[in-house]
Amino acid sequence: MGSGKESLADEEVHLMLSTNLHSTVEKPLIHFRENFKKDMKKCDHHISDLHKQLTSCYAFVEKAQKALREAERPGDEDPAAGDQAEQKEGGGHAWRKTTQAGDDLILCVDLYKQTQFKWFEEMVTTKS
Repeated sequence: MGSGKESLADEEVHLMLSTNLHSTVEKPLIHFRENFKKDMKKCDHHISDLHKQLTSCYAFVEKAQKALREAERPGDEDPAAGDQAEQKEGGGHAWRKTTQAGDDLILCVDLYKQTQFKWFEEMVTTKS
């Protein structure tokens, strides 16, 4: 059996090692875990917000598609009513309406693509 001095020295070494492990390993891990949870929560909220934006942009695309389909429909005007000049003017209005609806659709699709790219990019960089 060892002497009391050796046992006391062993306990002191063990205590120093324990204190050292606590300050250099355990504390930083606890700090990392707490910050990681907060960071992940922020990232989840950010990704969720981007997903909502993406869903909203998709709804705008669908609305613009519907508007374009409605603008492309032949008018409910009676061709026998009015003279030719009025019919030409009405046709020009329908053409402008269709063109505007097409432009709106293109803008909505572009916005959707940009939002989709941003969402995808955030998903990849956040999860890595």
